[in-house]
Amino acid sequence: MNKQKNMKKIIFIASFGNFSKLPLGGGQTAARRLLSTLKDMGYQVDAIKRHPATAQKKYLRAFQFGFWMCIDPIFLFLKLAFRSRKDTITLYMGYMGSILVPLEFMMSCVTRFLKYKNVMYLAGGGTEKTYNQSNKLSQYLQRKILNNYKLVMTEGLENIDFVKRHSNTATFHLPNYTEDGFAPISYPTKPTDKWNIIYFGRISISKNILMGIEVFNKLCLKYDNIYYTIIGGGKKSYCDLVEKKIQESPYKNKISRQGRLSHEMLKQLMADQHFFLFPSNEPREGHSNALNEAMSYGLVPIVSNNNFLPSIVGNNRLVANQMDVDTFANIIINIIENKDFDSLSYQMYERVKLNFTQEIVAKRINHIIDNL
Repeated sequence: MNKQKNMKKIIFIASFGNFSKLPLGGGQTAARRLLSTLKDMGYQVDAIKRHPATAQKKYLRAFQFGFWMCIDPIFLFLKLAFRSRKDTITLYMGYMGSILVPLEFMMSCVTRFLKYKNVMYLAGGGTEKTYNQSNKLSQYLQRKILNNYKLVMTEGLENIDFVKRHSNTATFHLPNYTEDGFAPISYPTKPTDKWNIIYFGRISISKNILMGIEVFNKLCLKYDNIYYTIIGGGKKSYCDLVEKKIQESPYKNKISRQGRLSHEMLKQLMADQHFFLFPSNEPREGHSNALNEAMSYGLVPIVSNNNFLPSIVGNNRLVANQMDVDTFANIIINIIENKDFDSLSYQMYERVKLNFTQEIVAKRINHIIDNL
């Protein structure tokens, strides 16, 4: 992406994590990616970190969260109060999660009170469900948050309707995207003598990794030339369960397990992969970075019917409407038996290329910021 001179300023408030370390989870990855994109577009960007609770012990974590909930809005006020508002917008990346609502309400009040052109990037999925399960006070605060902003950019198309029903605020769809230089320039050819399945991302109970192994075991009953790779890190207790499940598999020699890998190493792996198995039941599953990246290499994703996943994939045939082993396995079997892999693979490659790349999304961001 070519940088352009731009006097417009963006104050970007998000949970970026420790910049000297790999991001923890999709939220930090998306925040850093958007920060880099805005800078590449030539905007003058000032990143302000929202402090997450990082302690492992439950009570200490709760104390940290309460402390930063009180302090972060004060810090934000002090950092913004004496700045020029000319050609400047504030961009807050929030999730409207039930526990975050009080914090996000106060942060929205700060930018509105200081009369900034304030924008919210509503990330993550499950917003409607969270709202419906909230008490009356929390629902009131969520509506106030939306109305405190001049524009709400939503990670998923589904959230646009939610924002419109609960506020008069303008909306804009800002999907997650692959970084420039990540996706292959041309469609990568796949091996024809075997089938490779992969999962990469956070290793957690909500991503249903154990069920993924059961799906693979079932596929091995039908195919001798099928292999499974699991990549990522997570809590040691769950990673140990995954390792135990692999060792118990009669097909453990066909399963490869690796920890977190850099993007460069992922790129080398994905060219030979066929399927991305993603049976996620994560309540706040958003526009998955891993799903985008897998599709960009022509991997055919087999996903759960969870939040934004069906609309990202754009093909109901690849969506499992039941969260069980047979449903996921049968989708893959059907594709293999009907010899549909090549057409579906190219369809996924083209879908990312036309909709979810940094270059395409950057043009849309530039247009909406210019309008502000």
